[in-house]
Amino acid sequence: MIPLSPEESDPMRISVGFAPLLLPVLALVAGCGGAGTSMTSTQTQPPNPTASLSGDWGALGIPTGTPPALASPISLFMGSLQFNGSSVSGTFRALPSQPGSCLTAITAQDLAVTGTYDSGSMTLTLTLPIAGGTASLSAPIAAAGGTYNAGSWQIVGGSCATGQTPMRLAQFASVTGTFTGTVSAIDLTTGMPVAGSGITLTATLTQSTAANADGQYPLTGTVTALGSCTGTYTLTNYVVSGGEVMPPPYTPFSFIGAADPSATLMVASLVPSSCPFSSYVGTLTRQ
Repeated sequence: MIPLSPEESDPMRISVGFAPLLLPVLALVAGCGGAGTSMTSTQTQPPNPTASLSGDWGALGIPTGTPPALASPISLFMGSLQFNGSSVSGTFRALPSQPGSCLTAITAQDLAVTGTYDSGSMTLTLTLPIAGGTASLSAPIAAAGGTYNAGSWQIVGGSCATGQTPMRLAQFASVTGTFTGTVSAIDLTTGMPVAGSGITLTATLTQSTAANADGQYPLTGTVTALGSCTGTYTLTNYVVSGGEVMPPPYTPFSFIGAADPSATLMVASLVPSSCPFSSYVGTLTRQ
């Protein structure tokens, strides 16, 4: 295990809000081409009737305007959905688009989802309560998995009320497997990797086939780093939701990931212990 320095062992060093605030950024990079998946690509054929639509789902808000901005106070809905004929049910959680938004205690709000799937129009419609209002999400599902599908959401009433927000909705494949790539510290003044900071990162992951009561999929595995920082860490109490690998709160070491819907690529952020830099970011590829 990577040793912890006294400063990095402080549980307040990484707050409970760290992972939720970073995840939408990683997801946008993964979806907008940084992880090799186009946010605008969809397929035209109907879903494979033998493919299961039940599983891990995520809906990502898309910024609009010049410069691009996300008007919705919510950046991401994610969780587990179960399909039974035309009926859909499940549990989602929502992430805010910025700190201090309409949501509080975002890591502990389970949102009960109900909905329908119209096999004729291939449209998925979901409804869920949020912050005293009701969110409605709708998108044509052009494939059972492995791709983003264009749609929109709207929140009526409550403190998170917002108009139509463009989104990309996807069913995410399991991240079970081995992902390898290079992560580097980022110079915040230039946005470029810091020379000599590269770490070869290998994440061996196993995702549960069943969601927990919060609509999240328990995750186990190990992360091994070689380079300017070297060590191996065992993932404990991690979960996957909407293709996002999330650590438990208050952990001095964290591995955060945003997979594309096919789970072939993952944008990853490593917050290590006793390393030259406080965080590293890069892209991992499934082996």
